[in-house]
Amino acid sequence: MAYAERRGSTWRVRYRLPDGTWGSESGFLTQRAAEQWGDDQESDLRRGRAKDPRRGRVTIAEFVPVWRDSLRLGDRTAGSYDYLLRRFVLPRWGHVELGDITWLPVKAWANRLEDSGLAYRTVKDAVSMLSMLLQAAVDDDRLVGNPLHRRRREWGRRRAKPAERVWVTADIIGRICTPRYADNLLLRTAYWTGMRWGELAGLHRASSVLLRSNPTRHVIVVDAQRGALHELDSGQLVLGPPKPPNGAREVDLPEFLADELAAHLATWPHEHVFCGPRGGLHRRSNFSRRVLGPAVADLAPGLSFHGLRHSHKVLLLELGVPEVLQCERLGHEQSGIAGVYSHVSAVMRQRLLDDMGQRHGEVSSARAAAIG
Repeated sequence: MAYAERRGSTWRVRYRLPDGTWGSESGFLTQRAAEQWGDDQESDLRRGRAKDPRRGRVTIAEFVPVWRDSLRLGDRTAGSYDYLLRRFVLPRWGHVELGDITWLPVKAWANRLEDSGLAYRTVKDAVSMLSMLLQAAVDDDRLVGNPLHRRRREWGRRRAKPAERVWVTADIIGRICTPRYADNLLLRTAYWTGMRWGELAGLHRASSVLLRSNPTRHVIVVDAQRGALHELDSGQLVLGPPKPPNGAREVDLPEFLADELAAHLATWPHEHVFCGPRGGLHRRSNFSRRVLGPAVADLAPGLSFHGLRHSHKVLLLELGVPEVLQCERLGHEQSGIAGVYSHVSAVMRQRLLDDMGQRHGEVSSARAAAIG
């Protein structure tokens, strides 16, 4: 008859095999669940229907290639997974068998990583990667349960509420100046469109203002396959899909911004709309250090490029833009029943463009009056 024994925060069941030896399985959340599974396993063994208990007796290092072969990942995601495995998961858990991993040692490992000075987000990603592996083992019928399920938040120090991200108004963005007009236009486009860094840094001129759905609608097209610039862990820059599935979209441009982009492209010799003076693609860290940081040092200290996306969201809220149009514009998925029944109309789009044009005109007039 099967019996259960506690292993840290979970239970392990021992059950008799047909040859008289004992098999075991770990990861049960309760003693009763472990004993029931063991009894069922013995019954299935007598009927020849049980799984081979050896399937769970493989190490994390042995299971990783099996798991990786089942995935279809983009370059950036694959690089992130490989880094987490190589840097954190495999050095500690690579030699441990799947069925021997329990929550308390994982919690201790996470605390040690955090105590070593790693950022909380990095440690969280490492724990999530291990949990992802264990869940895949459950799906592959190697484990009966994931000992990290719903436990990943039970570690780490209590944290204060993070500081609010710095954002700016249309007036501030109009006063920001950079040495190169193209860099200044990049910041203005980020503010008035809410597009992500990768979407603008990788923007090809064929997807910009010159590509119009009709004579009166000016758009930037974020391509589903090559619509974003990604910087891999190796430092390589590659063009690939935008971050979420909803990132592939058309972003309407107000008339004043469309005119600025058209004038820029008329004399711009490079294939990408925003790049270095010799045509090289921007890197986020270099752009932030050399361009954005000095440009906003006096007007908005601490403003990040992603803060411009927050700023656009604030602008949309100020203008009373419907949530469904906000989500489409920012490349988000609207959740709940509203995401099923809400749709963007041409009237909504035009009202937003008119309101942005009016806001831009008001800010420009106020600045001109102040200078005069």
